[in-house]
Amino acid sequence: MRVSWIALYAVAIGAFSTTATAAPSTDLVFCSKMQNKAERIACYDAAARIAETKLRSNPTVVARPVTTVPVQPAHDAYASKAPALVETRRNPFHGAYAAIGGSYGLSSDRNSFSSFSSPPVFTSTSVSVHPSGPSAVATIGYNLAFERWLIGIELDGRWGAEQARISAANNVCCTLLTATQTYQYNNDAAVHVSGRIGASIDDTLIFAKLGLGGSHITEKYTYTDTVRFAAIMKSIWVPSAIFGVGIEQNFGRAFARVSAELEAISAASLQTAGSPLSGSSFADGASWTARGSGMIGVRF
Repeated sequence: MRVSWIALYAVAIGAFSTTATAAPSTDLVFCSKMQNKAERIACYDAAARIAETKLRSNPTVVARPVTTVPVQPAHDAYASKAPALVETRRNPFHGAYAAIGGSYGLSSDRNSFSSFSSPPVFTSTSVSVHPSGPSAVATIGYNLAFERWLIGIELDGRWGAEQARISAANNVCCTLLTATQTYQYNNDAAVHVSGRIGASIDDTLIFAKLGLGGSHITEKYTYTDTVRFAAIMKSIWVPSAIFGVGIEQNFGRAFARVSAELEAISAASLQTAGSPLSGSSFADGASWTARGSGMIGVRF
């Protein structure tokens, strides 16, 4: 009977607990400290009766809260262990582009010889010029990028005035006249198709290019004295090749380019025939032009 009372007391204590772990009753603690076994049992018996009285006066049983653990679906469990996909950034220099800008060129020396022959006037003049000047430039092209490396092709054009003009005065043979002879040279246009290779670092590209095409050369000779004037001119497209290096910097779809190039012009010797004035020009070796340019453009 006493054991039943003890069990009833334990149930009552558990029913009144509102947390996962209930604190032991002070009555039970008191009883457990008794040294005499008979007194301890009697104490437990009395504590059980007190618990029964409390239980009858408050029959409502407060249930302990139940904690639920969500079950993760099997496919989600596997997905959480799968490695995250890393997005690969497309090389920003890949694709088509167009740009415009300006350049300035410095050419190697060019020597000229002209003669005027109209009896009784016979005269000739030798001069040397150093052409230079600005131009407008434009280009369109397409790049293929392989990670950081790049190959491409571009078409570029130039329109400008890389020119020189010089006049010389001399006495005319067999007369008292003084004549002035003038030579003018102008490399005023060029078109080239070039291949490019380069390497990019983030939004910066370093490249080199090699191209073939043509340059337009104009030469003009004039003769003037007190009673005479004569002029001859030659305009011709000649083959040329370019080699250049440069750097490009992207700003979103826009970009800026700075480059330097060397142009070799197949115009070592040109003849301009006429009557009574004729002329010829030549370069010592190849005719070279060093050129620097700056451009702004957009990528498509």
